[in-house]
Amino acid sequence: MWSLVVLLLSVGCEPGQTGSTMCDIKSVKGLEKQAQCKYLRMYTDDEKIMEHPRLFDKIKTVTTIFKLKFFNTTLTSLTETEVVMLPQKATLELLDNPLLQKLPEFNIVDGRKINIKVLNNPKLDTTQLLEQCKKKRCPTNTIANIQKPYTCTFHRPLPEGCRFVFDSVDLRTYDSSFDQIEVVYGALSLRDSNEKEFPLLPNLRQLSQKPGMPVLVIENNKNLTDLKALYTININVDDMNNAMRIKDNPKLCIEHHDANEPFVVKFLTKIDSCSKAGFI
Repeated sequence: MWSLVVLLLSVGCEPGQTGSTMCDIKSVKGLEKQAQCKYLRMYTDDEKIMEHPRLFDKIKTVTTIFKLKFFNTTLTSLTETEVVMLPQKATLELLDNPLLQKLPEFNIVDGRKINIKVLNNPKLDTTQLLEQCKKKRCPTNTIANIQKPYTCTFHRPLPEGCRFVFDSVDLRTYDSSFDQIEVVYGALSLRDSNEKEFPLLPNLRQLSQKPGMPVLVIENNKNLTDLKALYTININVDDMNNAMRIKDNPKLCIEHHDANEPFVVKFLTKIDSCSKAGFI
């Protein structure tokens, strides 16, 4: 009990107090003046701080994060510390760090009183953070802002190593980097194309709907006749009312031998058979 009291008192130290290792970093000048940090506040949009060669040296000893915005860095690790505490009302944002691979084990004090956003770090395994957040009762919207492991947002080309896309994937112009995609949390979109067949993503195994958004958008494809690339994908849908947006594909119809395919039966009920559409 007494050790806990001592810890809480030490966490409350402000910069300048005797024995304090609190870093409150707001500028490059402030970064350069700080000793190695144990307790950290660094919430800034200053890219010069993120690019500073001494950034990691300052934060590698951190044991408690009060506020941290960490973005567009080229660092591979957040700290050298094995365990980092996130106290009540802490803020943690890790955004767009293409090389970031290693996180400490996070200890969240109260998930109901914390702000977390971890997105577009394609080489990052977030498994422990997600499990800790669920265990400490983070609300659903907080968990939704933590990327799945090895996840990125959509770009063309995708960064190397990104297997999980936390975004909508535009397939109008296919790129070979899409071959690495295994899971999409968002939508597949094919619009205004000349494709005859829906593009095949060879390693895609799961497609999950975001709340309030469609999971498939297939519109205005004048030559499209074939959706077989979608037949073997596991599609998770929470709301069927807006899951599919398929329209204005004049040559698209269901062939007789595909009529009993599970994908067709579940998702393509509004697409006419080829015989009814007059193509046979």
